[in-house]
Amino acid sequence: MADLKTVPVVVRELSDEEALAVALVENLVREDLNPVEETEGILCLLALELQISVEEVKSLLYRWDNEQKGKATNNVIGSDQQAQIKGVFEGLGQSWQSFVNNRLPLLKLPNHILEEIRKGTIAYTKAKAISTLKNEDQQKILLDEAIAQGLSLTEIKQQIKILKEQQINEDISLQERGLNNADEAEVLFKQQVNKTSQLLKKAKPLKNTRQQKKLLRLLSEIETLLTNTEISKDKEIEK
Repeated sequence: MADLKTVPVVVRELSDEEALAVALVENLVREDLNPVEETEGILCLLALELQISVEEVKSLLYRWDNEQKGKATNNVIGSDQQAQIKGVFEGLGQSWQSFVNNRLPLLKLPNHILEEIRKGTIAYTKAKAISTLKNEDQQKILLDEAIAQGLSLTEIKQQIKILKEQQINEDISLQERGLNNADEAEVLFKQQVNKTSQLLKKAKPLKNTRQQKKLLRLLSEIETLLTNTEISKDKEIEK
């Protein structure tokens, strides 16, 4: 090879759209691609192929999926579009049905969870499990804990089960006592403080430096907030 003065190559002139399609496909075969990037990349590729917007692609895929499942009676997608969509997924070695059912729902996850998937700090399956918690604060706490401690999917599901059972018991308890909004807020506040206090007592220095700094910053903010609250109370008493 070192003695060769010329190397045979094939030069193709590509339109802007063709060049973009090639770039998208090349990006989709990257080994370090996370699920969010892959999902968005495939949607862009389909939008380019079908000459419609990404939002229209998502709507079209959902409608076609519903038709296949017998949830829609009308032909929602033409044969040409079907062939184009199948062609894109065949080229990627994937199934469009699997994409609709397993990947599109990914984009509906809360932003704070999506961001961690983008960073590659947590696996999609774990993030999806955490998103089943209805309470956003619980989501964020468990998300941080899962990342910092490297919890397995099984451990995350166990934590979710415990949190959901606690929430049910708290709701029942509040209903039985007939608490008003102010009382309920105070009870929930004390319960959250107790839960957090128990976690802090068991806490050990985190291996993840970024998470350790974040935890220290949050603790500092809590301390400052509580200190300012006490100062405000003292001033009110003096008046």
